[in-house]
Amino acid sequence: KGVTFLRDPRGWKRSGHVLQRYLDTPWLVHDRKIEIRVFALVRDDGSVRVFREGLVRCAHLPFTLDDLDPLIHNSNSMYQTRRGVTDVEQHLLSDLDAGPGTMDAMVDLIEDSVAILQRKRCFRGTGDFETVGYDFVVDTDGYPWALEANRFPGLYFGEPASDRFHHGMIEDLYCRLLTPDP
Repeated sequence: KGVTFLRDPRGWKRSGHVLQRYLDTPWLVHDRKIEIRVFALVRDDGSVRVFREGLVRCAHLPFTLDDLDPLIHNSNSMYQTRRGVTDVEQHLLSDLDAGPGTMDAMVDLIEDSVAILQRKRCFRGTGDFETVGYDFVVDTDGYPWALEANRFPGLYFGEPASDRFHHGMIEDLYCRLLTPDP
């Protein structure tokens, strides 16, 4: 619905919005800021299964802190498409060198967030499940920082990396849901 980048958040008084600290040392791919989407299947008993692949989505313009253009700082592919970008660059995390432990750290953050919800008794225990899309930005040390969790993440096909990612996620999470581990 809109993203605004501020150099100084003092005086921010808009209700109904989220204010997040900006990571100014992001890991770059082809000199551009990225975000990583990871999917998790969360069951109503609080158990979680994470698809251990990430879809890396690149911002349209090269990264700089000197310009607040959202096409430099916002790597959400649907946002870029709405802004008229037709060649959104996407990769699979496994094809890039994110550094050792990056995916493990993302899985830990996902499991921790679900555990918090479980402690708050947010699950009904009816046997239902949801697919949640978690978005991360990664710093230059390979440490992921959670941006958001989406209860209704879109499955967008049409790009080779996103097609492989979504087909792999469906196979891993849903087919394994129907045939659980022994």
